[in-house]
Amino acid sequence: MTPHQMSGTIPMNGTCAMKSAPPMPLPEASAFAKAMTQHEFGRFYWDESRQDEVRRSLARAMARIREDRRARAKLEKRKK
Repeated sequence: MTPHQMSGTIPMNGTCAMKSAPPMPLPEASAFAKAMTQHEFGRFYWDESRQDEVRRSLARAMARIREDRRARAKLEKRKK
């Protein structure tokens, strides 16, 4: 038996065999995180550009609805 097997502990001399990778620059890290998220969540993934697109679409639809309501209100006024 070796000394560390008898004592139940492993001696802490030397360096760790696994070295961490150098840190990624921020834009690359965020792009990587987004890609991993999209891969994990698939069709449920939601990013900023998609959210902006939905907001613009909703704004256009709401503006169209307001215009339609105004036009109907003008027609109703003319009928009276």
